[in-house]
Amino acid sequence: QHVFFPWLFALAILGATGKTLACLIYYVLADVFEDVIVPRYGKYVGITHTQIESLGLRMSKCERDVGLLILLRALPIIPSAPISIVAGLIHVEMKVFIFTTFVGTLLKDSVYLTLGYIGLQVFKDLLGETALLGRLFETGLTLMVGLLIGWVLWNKRKR
Repeated sequence: QHVFFPWLFALAILGATGKTLACLIYYVLADVFEDVIVPRYGKYVGITHTQIESLGLRMSKCERDVGLLILLRALPIIPSAPISIVAGLIHVEMKVFIFTTFVGTLLKDSVYLTLGYIGLQVFKDLLGETALLGRLFETGLTLMVGLLIGWVLWNKRKR
């Protein structure tokens, strides 16, 4: 089992790299959008391009804000697209954006992979010890799927 942890970490690095590249697309698009829209329409809402860039610069320089960006990326309940879009709109420095996205996603992916692997091992051990537990699980799963299909058909027929 100890052999797999380096592979899990490698998978987490691969996942974090892919997620960072995908988030970079949102970041760049939001940055371009802000560069085009704010100079034209910012005067109507009382905001300037310089004010927005100064906010992003302050966020990029403050360690607390960098830590907050990493935390936001690591929390599974917060979607990453809005974070990327806001970071692009306020011009968080690209190197800070890439660093916080990668580290936060790496933390989240590492936790997911480790919990999944440990859970799978525990489940395999339980199934290996008792064949009855395996049969009960299969029966329960089959029953749940059957009930779900029945419920969907029942609701479809009622309409």
